Amino acid sequence: MPVLDLCRLSVSDAWLYALAVIHCPRNLDEQAKMFVRFQNTLIRHELNKPKPDQVPIAEWRRDQAAAGDNKLDERDNKRASGARICAIMFMQVLVYGGSLRSVVKELGKTFGRVPSTCWADWRAFRPAAHLEAARLFWPFAPSDLGSFFAIAEELRRRGEAHVLPPPGERLLDPAETWRVPECISLPPLPDTFEMPPRGFFVRPGNFLAAPDPLRSTQARYLSCSWSASNNHVMKRPHHARSTRTDRRPE
Repeated sequence: MPVLDLCRLSVSDAWLYALAVIHCPRNLDEQAKMFVRFQNTLIRHELNKPKPDQVPIAEWRRDQAAAGDNKLDERDNKRASGARICAIMFMQVLVYGGSLRSVVKELGKTFGRVPSTCWADWRAFRPAAHLEAARLFWPFAPSDLGSFFAIAEELRRRGEAHVLPPPGERLLDPAETWRVPECISLPPLPDTFEMPPRGFFVRPGNFLAAPDPLRSTQARYLSCSWSASNNHVMKRPHHARSTRTDRRPE
C-alpha cells in the first residue's frame, strides 16, 4: 500500500501534501504538480496580506516572483468535486451498510448525478477516500493535524475491514489505500470522533460544490500555521528512521 511521506514535512506542508494526495491519489506526477500549486496559492495568500513592517520589499518581490502563475485551475475544482463524491460514497456505505450501487442510485435521485460519473469518481479517488472523509465530516483544531490523521487512519482500518455484498470486495483495497507511515506516532482518537459523525447527512448543495480547496477551514488553518512552518506535524520515535516508500513532491 502507498505510504504518506510525512516524516520530514512541516505542519503547513503536511496539510498541503495531504490535500494533494486527496485530489491526485493515483498519479504521483500530477500529485507533485498540485502540491506546488497549493504552495504557490498559499504564498500569494500570505504575500497579499499587508506586512510592510515584517517583510523587506526585496524579499517580498523575490517570493512573489517565485510563486509564478502556477495556481489552481478549473481542473483542480473538478478534482475537488470528484474527491468529495468519493468520500460521500465511502461514508454512506461505511455508516449505513448496503452496496455502492445503491449509493450511486441515491446520488442520482437526490443530486441528479450521472451514475457513470459517480463510478469514475469512485475509481479515481478511492485510495484517499478516508482522508477526504476525515476532512469533510470531523472537526479538528487548526493546529491539531495529528487528530486529522488519527481519524483518517481509523477510517482506513474500518474501510479495509468492511466487506461489500457479493462478490465480497473490500470497501477500501489495502493494496492501494494511502496510510500514515510507521515512523509517525499518532495521538489517540479525539473526543470528537464518533460513528456516524455528529450531524452526518448529505443534502443538495452541501458537499457537491467544488470551491477552491484552500478556502474555508483549511485556508484559515494554513494562515495561522504559516509562521510555524518549521515545526513538524507529529512526533517520531527517536529510534525511527525515515524510509521513503513513495515519492514526495520536491
